[in-house]
Amino acid sequence: MISDFVIPEFVFREFLIWLLVQSEIRDGSFELGGEYVSFRVEDQLKLEGEGDVRQTELKKGAPSISLEARSALRNGKLPTRMRVRLVAGGDEYLFVLDSRLMEIRGVKMPVVPLSEAELRMEQRIFHLSQIYRMLELLFNQFSALRLDAEKWDGQIKEINQWLQENHS
Repeated sequence: MISDFVIPEFVFREFLIWLLVQSEIRDGSFELGGEYVSFRVEDQLKLEGEGDVRQTELKKGAPSISLEARSALRNGKLPTRMRVRLVAGGDEYLFVLDSRLMEIRGVKMPVVPLSEAELRMEQRIFHLSQIYRMLELLFNQFSALRLDAEKWDGQIKEINQWLQENHS
């Protein structure tokens, strides 16, 4: 049954590491559905893995390019939560993306000064749908690469190369 279909969390963790690295390699610029959007990891990054220290949580600054983040990634930890800034169509969104159930939390979106509660609700629904649409397009890009062994090998090489670069 289709209702029993569950995507394992590791897929979302791989999606988050792909987003993290691609946002750094591409300077935050992604082409989605004919438009360019900016996607950047902001001031929060949580990585988890096996071993003595199971979690690394980085806050403030630019955690994605920190030595601590690269070290955690090189040691097999994968992102489980990150705060991102998404800019699309002139609108800016800030939210936390979590690999558990691929949920978003703490959404900050453009405030439109509308007087009627119904219009404000419609505007909020519109902005949430924009966030989900952009995430869906990003996940579709990731999935197309992930399901193609040759292309995914190229992505793995690109991720490993990025991890080995010396950024401080």
